[in-house]
Amino acid sequence: MHVVVFENEFNRKLIDEFFDRTRILICEYTETLNLYNEFPNEFKSKLICFIKRQNKPIDKDISLKKQMTIVEFTQSSIVQFSRFLSDVLWPILQRKEITDNWPDIINRNCLQNLSDLTNLLTVTNGTIRGQTVLPIPHEIEFLGRSDYLRVLNRSD
Repeated sequence: MHVVVFENEFNRKLIDEFFDRTRILICEYTETLNLYNEFPNEFKSKLICFIKRQNKPIDKDISLKKQMTIVEFTQSSIVQFSRFLSDVLWPILQRKEITDNWPDIINRNCLQNLSDLTNLLTVTNGTIRGQTVLPIPHEIEFLGRSDYLRVLNRSD
């Protein structure tokens, strides 16, 4: 078991703010424990994100599992998820034989939600690489979404 000592006042302040005010706390463990209250531009190892389910202080009388979600990010997991979206989900939704019997509202809702998720992931990928990447407008249809993701996921 590792014991973490909060050597600097900044880390202690971020933890206090998370329990009282902010909605997210991100931990990166390299040689030391680095804490952030927003997604860092670059990271060297994995990130553990603690995200409050509601924007209110943590209540000590309620289980932490009910009050927050814990998510782990590695650079490879984000790339894998991006490839899953571009190589699996988008091609499925673009096949008419699959979506032909769906009600129109379901089809549009799935496409919009997947588009929103893809855009969020695209911007996050750019942030991780230290680049500003804008989301792709949902209305653009001249290239398949998977083509956009392949271009954006290239590491040049």
